[in-house]
Amino acid sequence: MVPIPRTPLAISMLCLLLAGCGDDASSAPSAELVVLREAAFRQACAARELEATAEENLATIEGSFEVSDSSDPMAAIQRQAAVAVADFARAFHRHAEFRAGAYANLDSAVNHAVSPADSARFVERASAYSIRIPEQGTVEANVLENYQQQLAGILEDDDHRCNWDIPV
Repeated sequence: MVPIPRTPLAISMLCLLLAGCGDDASSAPSAELVVLREAAFRQACAARELEATAEENLATIEGSFEVSDSSDPMAAIQRQAAVAVADFARAFHRHAEFRAGAYANLDSAVNHAVSPADSARFVERASAYSIRIPEQGTVEANVLENYQQQLAGILEDDDHRCNWDIPV
């Protein structure tokens, strides 16, 4: 069994090893290329879903702020909590948009490119995305960890459409 690449970098490296992701249309694709194509599709699908959910969540959170009495200490605490939730939702949405773009480029490289040069261009675009590892305990670190957990949850769920509705 060929291991499934889990990150954009792993897919990029495997893609480069498979000679630009192009396969000879006259022969069946190799097992490695089939696994790569499925992984790229599944990750792009899951990333699109996480981005759409993050956008909906952010809109809901931002739409639920109430202006309250600024002299009330409890209202001030509630406002601080609401701001923290909104900050996390904004950061999660930005991260989800970022990752969706990277995974979409990798999916394009292995599943939609019409030539090895086209594929290489998509891999280059995907490789341009880089994640700076944030300092532990920051909102960004929490977002990164939460995103990874949600992405893994989707990819490990055999009943999720991203894992069974694979067109490749």
